[in-house]
Amino acid sequence: GQPDEAVSAYEKAAQSMPQSATPQLRIAMLHHRLGQESKALPAYRRVLDLEPKNALAMNNIADLYSRRKDGLNEAEQWATKAVAAAPKAADAHDTLGWIQRAKGNLPAARASLEKAAQLDPASGETLYRLAQVRAELGDRAKARQALQAAMKARTPVVSAEAARKLLSELGG
Repeated sequence: GQPDEAVSAYEKAAQSMPQSATPQLRIAMLHHRLGQESKALPAYRRVLDLEPKNALAMNNIADLYSRRKDGLNEAEQWATKAVAAAPKAADAHDTLGWIQRAKGNLPAARASLEKAAQLDPASGETLYRLAQVRAELGDRAKARQALQAAMKARTPVVSAEAARKLLSELGG
């Protein structure tokens, strides 16, 4: 509940442990969560200087670039690196799939999101995203199936109202 104090504490930790990526990652994640992209991005890059294969930092960089109007190509590159660094990380596949969808590559998005759902079948958000892509591809039955699973998932859908609306549109 006190992000400024938390950042300050992690900065002190980073100074006392300059070779540790952990405090830098915490700093980056705090800035990211607070919407401070201009601070989060360089902090994630410092993490990668210390741990070049840190998939979480790569994935979060991809997320930051995906929010930029002209950042989808760079976002996809970072997400692809994250998947390569951590092929069993559902979040990395989810991020890649969502970026592929934003770029209009729905078949690739479906494949990435299916992999994410396979790796973490309890993620309502991933299942919701998969349902959206399947619906956009015209596979209404599988979209309904994914939405129904999303509504029952252990980790809830961020926008449950939007999920219910889509389910209704799909006749479910």
